[in-house]
Amino acid sequence: MLSPENPPSTSSRAAALRNLLAIWLIVAVAAALRIHNLNWNSLNSDEAFSWSISNKPLLQLLSDSFFLRQDPHPPVYWLLLRMWQLLAGSSEVALRWPSAMAGTVFVALIYALGRRLFSRTAALAAAAFSALSAFFVWNSQDARMYTLGGTLALAGLVCLISGLRTGRRRWLAGYFVFTALASYTHIAGSFLLPFEGLAILLYLVLAREGQQRRAGRGALLAIVGVGVVYAPYALNAWRASAVASIIRHTPAYLELVAAVMQRATLNMELQPAWWWFGTALVGGCFALGGAGALEHRQLPRGYARAFVLLFLFATLAVISILSVRQSVFEPKTITFYGVAVALGVGAGWARLWRWHKLVAGAAGFALLGVLIFGLAFVWRPGFQKEDWRHAAAYVTAHAGPNDAVVVHLEYYRVPFSYYFRGQALTPFGSHVKTMDEVGRGFAPMLRSDNIWLVQSGEFLTDPDKLVQNWLALRYGLGTEQFPQSISVRQYVVQPAAASLPAAARKLSVEFDSGLQLVGSQLDAQRLSATEQWLHPPSNYLHLRLYWSSTRALLAEPVVQVMLEDGPGNQWGSLLERPGAVRAFYPLARQPAGALLRDELDLIVNPAAKPGVYKLVLRVKNADGSAMLANGQSYIILDEVLIVP
Repeated sequence: MLSPENPPSTSSRAAALRNLLAIWLIVAVAAALRIHNLNWNSLNSDEAFSWSISNKPLLQLLSDSFFLRQDPHPPVYWLLLRMWQLLAGSSEVALRWPSAMAGTVFVALIYALGRRLFSRTAALAAAAFSALSAFFVWNSQDARMYTLGGTLALAGLVCLISGLRTGRRRWLAGYFVFTALASYTHIAGSFLLPFEGLAILLYLVLAREGQQRRAGRGALLAIVGVGVVYAPYALNAWRASAVASIIRHTPAYLELVAAVMQRATLNMELQPAWWWFGTALVGGCFALGGAGALEHRQLPRGYARAFVLLFLFATLAVISILSVRQSVFEPKTITFYGVAVALGVGAGWARLWRWHKLVAGAAGFALLGVLIFGLAFVWRPGFQKEDWRHAAAYVTAHAGPNDAVVVHLEYYRVPFSYYFRGQALTPFGSHVKTMDEVGRGFAPMLRSDNIWLVQSGEFLTDPDKLVQNWLALRYGLGTEQFPQSISVRQYVVQPAAASLPAAARKLSVEFDSGLQLVGSQLDAQRLSATEQWLHPPSNYLHLRLYWSSTRALLAEPVVQVMLEDGPGNQWGSLLERPGAVRAFYPLARQPAGALLRDELDLIVNPAAKPGVYKLVLRVKNADGSAMLANGQSYIILDEVLIVP
């Protein structure tokens, strides 16, 4: 026992200082990773719903949340986000900032809980694991309630263990408050209650002193209080689940355990060749922590190890049991119980360090490598969230004032409208049954120049693609773009133009067949050869041509457009698609003097080096011979600058 006459030794003070510096360094790294590239991803649909719901009228928000309408989650996160937006606004960074800060506190709390259960080394290792975990980083950059709920639940567990160790009521009161808040942030908070109840009962069984038994009884009263407070919402959730239609799957129990360990480490499931390595490494450390970790002396012997094992296995058992009725497993909820993986791995690695430092060092480097491997995918193209930002930006840049923009499914109007400032129509519900229904929905738009169809998730409720096919059977396809998990298609409804638009470049090219090219318009004259958002790895160049004729054409011409360098080497060509504009509106069928708008995409070779390239047009007769214009077999439409 320390006293003024018996101060701590110099070595213990130095050790405490090193420990303090280590945890501050880990928390700083955690904060840096969670703030880094916070707006790299577009808001996905769930995040956009967070923005939309948090801005509802307050009474409607509370009612919809409590009765599980629209986005069926409890109200704590919505209310916090609502208040936060009053201060910080609703930009991508502002919406994600509460999750990033909660994720940083989450790492500090893992250390606090680990320190109360195990040694300093185990607590530091668990905190480092969670700081570098791609799963926890990714969810800390998500404008959803999972990280906040997991942090509140973790704060409740810190208070619970502190209350059991000290018997102080303020800790047990903190456990009650934080656990109730966690349950009212996401239903997964309530999945921990059975484990927490078992942990409290186990403590009462193992307790040997009167103070320990009093603390256990106080904790039992606290968790009963949480159950009473949460019961009204739990009842509503149970009723709602009876009629809910949720398309997700809960794996078998052992598969679920392995999936949770992999997700908590990498935020992905490994390929079969690496599955055993990842599972053995993380699971081995966890098993060692559960079997032989050095526990804190103020807890009954064996309690800390049992606590961690119950935390993971009892919680997953609850999820498996509930999923018999309706699947409740959602990978993001691992934030609530993935803490057990971090604690078990940290405790196991610390035990290995005490046994054999060389072996522990090798295991530590392997774990670090796995964690860094997972981090490499957090901000990698191809692994991003739904990219509504670039979908809306493309439509904004290319749609005209007389165009109609349709979002299908209706559910996705919210994320698209977060970025798109025009009018986005949703004439169809989530389920479309017949082509006649689709036709009635499109009828008011048929005087538009173009219909832009923005789709996501249609394979779930429109598997026959009735909406897309209705348009594809009637109108030419002007372009199609593929932001992550989204498709954007332009259908040309009115290809005839009364006159050449002001934005088009006026041309006067007449071919020997009577065909005329009167104008062209490029969407960019300066671009990179590669593109990572809309259709990686190649960039597209969108070209609009305006055709006319002095007399009726005898046959349909073949149009070729190339991107060529100075010597004439080809670095880009037309992207041939079925159902293009001239498939519906052949030039040979247009009356003399009519003006036809043609929409084309050129695909750029991603290996094209920076420099100036020519956009070359060639028109051929049906027999393959060149159609001459002013005696030439080709026309240079424009120049394009390829930049690094």
